[in-house]
Amino acid sequence: MRVSRLLTLVGLLQARGTMTAEQLAGELGVSRRTVYRDVEVLATAGVRLEAEHGPAGGYRIPRDTVRTLLALTGPDVEALTLARIVAGSVEPALDAGAEHAEAKLLAALGPDARARAARTRRRFLVRETAPAPALGIAMHAVRDQRWVRLSAPGEAARELRALGMVHDDDGWHLVADDGARLCALLLDDSTDLVALDARFEPPAGFDVALAWAQLARIAT
Repeated sequence: MRVSRLLTLVGLLQARGTMTAEQLAGELGVSRRTVYRDVEVLATAGVRLEAEHGPAGGYRIPRDTVRTLLALTGPDVEALTLARIVAGSVEPALDAGAEHAEAKLLAALGPDARARAARTRRRFLVRETAPAPALGIAMHAVRDQRWVRLSAPGEAARELRALGMVHDDDGWHLVADDGARLCALLLDDSTDLVALDARFEPPAGFDVALAWAQLARIAT
């Protein structure tokens, strides 16, 4: 999910030159805070963006950064293709976005990269049972930072912030909270989940791996 958004962010800057955080947030359908975090992730990965302050300012990609971005190796291309294959096996809606991002990237990389990606798709196939209906709802809610409503027979409906997703031997879990208490919900065919229009800002520094470890300590 984030990989697709990062590629789209880079593609927007390549196409338009300079864009503000607010403009990028509008195009990507996320908050400005998420854009700031994505810029930090890109910088950590070696994709440096220039930031110019003021009314005419914004983010842009230096020429040397564009060259670095496009200098992907064969294994890099194979890894990206495999990531798309796995994403599509989990949620078809994710595959559509990943396919779009992959196509734009491969178009920029050239015929050798496209041939390697095609060979990878011919050699790897992920076949899984149909995912629970709640899985796609939860993934989009996490991506869009939306509240969700969880209903269960004999219990009052709960409204929760969809903070992250974890996959383990039992399947996919939604890590969420009600603004105070953290919980993990196993997503299966019986999960009655609805995404709400209301959005939220995640807790500062939230990391789903740390949250999962915290829940594991509570359980023991």
